[in-house]
Amino acid sequence: MFTPSPEELAHAIVAAGTRSKGGITSVTGQMVGLPFFAAAQRLIDTAAPTPRARPALP
Repeated sequence: MFTPSPEELAHAIVAAGTRSKGGITSVTGQMVGLPFFAAAQRLIDTAAPTPRARPALP
């Protein structure tokens, strides 16, 4: 079963907040609002960058 990482979930929350223009919306069946958008953005801002692609094998 696929479980999103905290960073992936944070990106989904921020995107939902942008689409709802800061209003109440739902993400994965849970209601979220401004405090969640702010917390998710803080998580994204402090998370270590992850590589998007694996390096090619020699």
